[in-house]
Amino acid sequence: MIIRALREDEAYKAAMADALAFQILRDIEQKKKDGRLGNFAVGAFEDDGETLMGKIEVCPFQTNFYGEYVKAMCVGGVATRPEYRRAGCIRRCFEYLFDAADRFSWEISYLYPFSYAYYRKFGYERMTDSYDMTVKMRSLAHFERRTDFVLLEREEQRQELKTAYLRFAADINGMLYPDERLLPGHGTCDPYQTGRNTYIGYENGEPACYLTFECNSPEVEVHEFVFTTPASLRAMLGFLRTYDAQADTVKLHRVALDSPLFFVLNELIDVRAELVLNTMGRAVNVEKLLRRVPFTADCGEFSVSVVDPQVKRNNKIFDFACANGKANISTRETGEYDVRLSIQAMTQLLHGNGGFELKNAAYRDGVEIRNQDGAERLFKAFPKRSSMIIEHF
Repeated sequence: MIIRALREDEAYKAAMADALAFQILRDIEQKKKDGRLGNFAVGAFEDDGETLMGKIEVCPFQTNFYGEYVKAMCVGGVATRPEYRRAGCIRRCFEYLFDAADRFSWEISYLYPFSYAYYRKFGYERMTDSYDMTVKMRSLAHFERRTDFVLLEREEQRQELKTAYLRFAADINGMLYPDERLLPGHGTCDPYQTGRNTYIGYENGEPACYLTFECNSPEVEVHEFVFTTPASLRAMLGFLRTYDAQADTVKLHRVALDSPLFFVLNELIDVRAELVLNTMGRAVNVEKLLRRVPFTADCGEFSVSVVDPQVKRNNKIFDFACANGKANISTRETGEYDVRLSIQAMTQLLHGNGGFELKNAAYRDGVEIRNQDGAERLFKAFPKRSSMIIEHF
């Protein structure tokens, strides 16, 4: 088996793997003529170096991590031709990518899983859960109707979406930077062909919120909603009231688990929230991410040992000294420690979400507590943070 990056002229091989793995239609001959790889891709080839058995594609986006945008390995297009399954193709591709992470400056990785158990084998853990929330229109009756929103109709208006999005995303880990590849996926400029509308709300002349939705009576389905202030959230809900003659309910996708929607809705008896497990994530470079975390609690000294079977550089003992709102972090290879964490557990701790706390640490695999006092200081030190990824990749 040979593991290497796919060439641009091998886009048709990736299309063949997708077609056979997922039973989807692809025009292979056309792909041979004009196909180009849209993303960086790594493949497992037979010993001839040309016959593709399986592959992984990577979208090299930037993701928000405590207010900084860091380079992320966003994994998609994981496919193995059926006749090569159980041969270790994907495992070998992941090994290649983790080894290449420093070269590409990837610090964290995300993916949409087909199986949580499968991707946990490669160090991933559930990361950006959300709710699909259904609200009866009558529950919005206490919001003032708003008709001062502006329809998105021109491409140049997308910059206003970007302004609101970046303000919304500022304190949410995981949010992807809306660069030239991702920004076109936010909102729609052609409601007359797509059936979807994007409207922008303003405060003091500046874009403060936007929402993309479609009205299929008796329901308004909101695919994306972004707000930056309490007033803009209420204004957006007031705008949705303009559809109360056409719809009985509003369904909102990708509602954060800690969304302030729960505070502003008047009658929660009319709300149905369904938990949706979205992306998984894993720290690719633990030390770099640790040095980006804004430790503010004065928690004293503690140590944590990280166990990562796939990424050897992460297997260290990290010593913390937290005082005066700062954390001094040093590393060593061996010795005593307060807590040992698997890379899955460490990733959730770094990300500040996932419900991973000291009180439930004993329930999960990959956690060993040797010093209770040190463990208490460890979990107190790491801040809690909202997490969300809106885009699909």
